[in-house]
Amino acid sequence: MIVVYEKEGKRELIIKGAFDVILNLADQPQQVKEDLKEQNEMFAEKGQRVIAIATISDYDGGLAEEELESSLAGLKIQGLVGIIDPPRPDAYESIEDAQNAGIKVKMITGDHPKTASIIAKDIGLADYDKIMTGKEIDEQVDSKDFARIVDETAVFARVSPENKMQIVSALKEESEVVSMTGDGVNDAPALNDANIGVAMGVRGTEVAKEASDMILTDDRFGTIVDAVEEGRIIFDNIKKYVSFLFACNMVEIVAIFASVVFLLPMPIAPLHILVFKFNY
Repeated sequence: MIVVYEKEGKRELIIKGAFDVILNLADQPQQVKEDLKEQNEMFAEKGQRVIAIATISDYDGGLAEEELESSLAGLKIQGLVGIIDPPRPDAYESIEDAQNAGIKVKMITGDHPKTASIIAKDIGLADYDKIMTGKEIDEQVDSKDFARIVDETAVFARVSPENKMQIVSALKEESEVVSMTGDGVNDAPALNDANIGVAMGVRGTEVAKEASDMILTDDRFGTIVDAVEEGRIIFDNIKKYVSFLFACNMVEIVAIFASVVFLLPMPIAPLHILVFKFNY
């Protein structure tokens, strides 16, 4: 985000954004950048998201969006802000229940890799130390082992919308049934490509909702786990009922078939079959 303040005839540009992006735009000595990187690592190791704030004094560029983007010479980083975004209280139990049920839970985020790993460890995500960045995805997407590597990775950091689609496609290549959750416009392509796209109903954008197959009205990950549990119960009951019908009907089929083959009296009349069906 960029804003320009004007006071007493002087204008000052202030910009905030992801540390890596702002650092690449900054016009500062290399030693200063190295010190800032160390500070960023310190914040990331605490599981904090980092925002960099930079300024241009006596800004004389234009105010249109295109002019602002091309007039960032002399940008100086003034400081870093570490933000803690704590997981929901029910996330810990939901993650554990999902993994115990055989569901592979993966984290896809735009955060720093260390920040993502710390949060993944905090919520109990299995293999939280197996991390892959968006840059690494771009480098390996055409390799023959890409799908296997993605399947074995638990945390994806600094990813782009295109990377999210590549992750979903790779998991589908590994014959996985993929459910993708998201709330932003940049999540829409991956939500649409997944077997089951799940959008957030409270804070989700309309684009994400339109691209998804299911909308969570409470934005809780635990709701997905509860839905999977109920679905498995229903599926298990269906299998039991089909097995029961098959066992009962097989007896009737064998008895009638044997009577026809050996020219014996019909053991079961149509009325008997109807009575059996009504008593199931």
